[in-house]
Amino acid sequence: MRFGQLDGQVYLVRDISEKRILRDSLRQSQKLEAIGILTGGIAHDFNNALSIVIGYSSMVLEELKSNESAQGKVQLILDAAEKAAELTRQLLGYSRKTLIFPTSFNVNDEIKAFEKMVRRLIVASIDIKLELGSSLPEVYADSSSFDQVMMNLCLNARDAMQDGGTLIITSRRVDDYQALARDCVCVEVSDTGSGIPQAFQGKIFDPFFTTKEPGSGTGLGLSMVMGLVKQHGGAIEFDSIEGRGSVFKIYWPVQKIPVKKGKPVTAEKQVQGSESILIVEDNHALRQMMQHALQALGYSTHLAENANEAISILKENCGIDLIVTDLIMPGKVTIQDLVDYVTKNRLSSTFLFISGYGEEAVLKDYEFIRANENFLSKPFSPINLAKHVRKVLDLRDN
Repeated sequence: MRFGQLDGQVYLVRDISEKRILRDSLRQSQKLEAIGILTGGIAHDFNNALSIVIGYSSMVLEELKSNESAQGKVQLILDAAEKAAELTRQLLGYSRKTLIFPTSFNVNDEIKAFEKMVRRLIVASIDIKLELGSSLPEVYADSSSFDQVMMNLCLNARDAMQDGGTLIITSRRVDDYQALARDCVCVEVSDTGSGIPQAFQGKIFDPFFTTKEPGSGTGLGLSMVMGLVKQHGGAIEFDSIEGRGSVFKIYWPVQKIPVKKGKPVTAEKQVQGSESILIVEDNHALRQMMQHALQALGYSTHLAENANEAISILKENCGIDLIVTDLIMPGKVTIQDLVDYVTKNRLSSTFLFISGYGEEAVLKDYEFIRANENFLSKPFSPINLAKHVRKVLDLRDN
């Protein structure tokens, strides 16, 4: 190029791909955080309402044994409530606010047990094959969350194989998986179905995104899978070719420190008792439902709307055996204050904590919660409440 005369051109090219990826990743993270806060709050109120519906429906169903027509109608109400409860669990899973209680287990054992259940949901035209690795190390995860992840992936695979095909579940050890910089067990779920169109592959983990017909899906399945996997410190990869099928790879971190596994204390049918129980719950209808359920089993009950009322009752009734209390309630006196009062005064009362929030940090924030021992997630049925009450009381006595 010379002054006043153009002999050529100079082009400056800069690759902004990485910048765009980071920008899109930040935008997605902010969107997930915002919707996560919203779903966590909704789930809490929804779980309270569902606990009441499930609780009283179960009681009425028990009272209508001689009336099959009425019993069938109540069963429909109960089924609808339980489906709504599953949707709430998906919302919490998506927002990564599901309470998890990790234990050490072998994924092969979990997959074999899970296979029996999933075979009932898969049509005969779909073959299920297990290709499980040998001598796998144990992973440290919540087994219920593991089952939820597997169920969603398997049902998606089923829906992608309308004309039949093969569903393959494999497991293998991956040493020093680079994305997590640690040893993992990889569980793969692959199918020979329709695959995911290239145009949709960047959206499949977005909440409420679905390619299914209206009414056939919520669009929360894969976003819930992503939330649960990340909550466990794991990772997920997928590959799909339209017309040939898809494969999802879940990397579960290997357990490094041995975990002492608890042994079941209470037989399922032994839920009756005569102990004294204090119910602390700010929702009046739910408080009443819990009282009816426990009194029917022989327990004596006291009711408190908040932690301050609970402390007042404990001052007058030092013989209370169990305190069933919500974790988060309005008022200046907190559940921590209630726990401190019981500890300071050396009362023999033990605790069963309940919550509809399912906040991810709850185990960290509430050190008095012991995994798989003294926590019950909402919504719950009367029999589920009774089993947990009996288990906590038996653990105290032992």
